[in-house]
Order: sequence, then C-alpha cells, then structure tokens
Amino acid sequence: MQPLVRAALAVGALAVISGVAAERAASRPPQGSPTDPEAESGEALARMPCGPRQVPEGDACVPLPDRPPTAGSASPSSGASPDAPEGLDPDEPSEGARLPRRPDRPADVARLRLPLEGDPLPLDPAGVPLRGVDLDLTVLRLGAPRGTPVRAQLLEAQEGAFEILAVENLEGRGLAVVALARTKESKREVRSLVVWGALDGAGPDVARGAKLGEGQVVGFSGALPGGAGAAGEHLRFEVRRLRPDVDVAATPLVRLLGDAESIAIDVRNVLAPK
Repeated sequence: MQPLVRAALAVGALAVISGVAAERAASRPPQGSPTDPEAESGEALARMPCGPRQVPEGDACVPLPDRPPTAGSASPSSGASPDAPEGLDPDEPSEGARLPRRPDRPADVARLRLPLEGDPLPLDPAGVPLRGVDLDLTVLRLGAPRGTPVRAQLLEAQEGAFEILAVENLEGRGLAVVALARTKESKREVRSLVVWGALDGAGPDVARGAKLGEGQVVGFSGALPGGAGAAGEHLRFEVRRLRPDVDVAATPLVRLLGDAESIAIDVRNVLAPK
C-alpha cells in the first residue's frame, strides 16, 4: 500500500475514534448532575419536609422520640422488669416521649376551640385552675359540671370525620371514647388518636366503627373513678400522634395508647383556633 494511502486511512480512523469518544463524553452525565445516583439522593432528601426521624408540626420539624422497649424486651440498663405492663401511666408519659407546644401556638387554651360546651376551665391534675400558666398540656382537663355535653371539634387541618375505634373503660382515663383523626401537614397525611376520657356516658350514636362529624355529641363529662389524682368533675382530653408504621386495625387498643405505638402531643398544637 502506498504511503500516502496508509496516511489517509490512519487520519480517517483517528477521526472516527475521536468522534465516538466525543459522543460518549456528551452522553455521560456530569458529576453531580440530576441523573447521578448520589445527586438524586441528595435532592430527594432536600425535598423531604423534615429530616430523618422527625415529624412535621406545622412549619416546624420535631424530633421523633425513640420507641421504648416493650414487655419482654426491656434493656438490661433500664432496670425494667420483662413482665412490666406495656405503655406508661397515661397521666405521666416518660420524658422525651412527647411532642411539646410549638412556639407559634398559643399558650392560652381559651384561644382555641374546645370540645366542651360553655366556658370550661382548664385544670391541673390536682384540680387547681390554670389561669395564664403555660404547662405541659399533653392531657387537657376541662372542669365542668357532670353531664355537660362533649362535642366533636375537628382538629386543625383535619380531613374527614372522626372514626370511632373504641368506647371503653380504661385505666387512668375512665370511660373513654377513642377515635382516629387524619390531618394534612406539609402535604403528608398524619394519623392521630383522639381520646375523650372521664366521661359520664357516651353519645347516642357513638359506637365502634361509627363516624363522628363536627359538633356531634361524643358524650357527657363526668369524673375519674375513685378520685385519686383526679380534678373532680371534668373532661379529660388528649391527642396522640400515631407512629407511621402502626397498623391500627391489627393493634390492641392498650398498645395503641402506649408510647411504643403513639406519642403524646401537646393538644395546643392541633386544636383549631376560635
């Protein structure tokens, strides 16, 4: 083959190779581009409303407390007996197993819509009126004469009616109506347990599986049996945030109301303003 021909073929081959390399370089995603797996992961995290192990509370993100050991799985350092009952005393949830009042929420419950007719007075566990005192209100006690109607007030951002899960006598809560509420927060559905306790009786249409809409009668205020630590005649009201993976239909009520499956929340975070 003539030298000139060989040179021309070599130049052509180099041009083809250069063209293929350039085409591959153009199709390869640049470092940090949206199609890069690491970049995609970073963008997905940036789009999440809250970080890992956090739950949205309005525009704030609150750390999610750790699940406590359940019966039979207590850690050696805790000193708890494996035979200890599941959950905690409902009046004394453990430190850290609660979502406190957000700074943007009113400290005065009188500024919120309350589930009791009239002008109920917030009480502490001993029955002392709370006037302008900002205390932990994961359990709200509203003083009222026995038989005062308790009405369903939808939570802020609640979607749909309350779904009644149980009407039972519960230790520490007396006769209680327990319902499931679904709210929308930061475009996510959040499920909460709403508990009206210390009732003198349930409303006429209140039974497991029933739906309870705005203003319907949940029951009538009463008092806790025995009176030990009770605030006299009152309504005991609480809201507990369900952990995301809890199967409500398959979980016994006593577990749903324990810290392993739900978290106590300051009721002022979810009560709607007047």
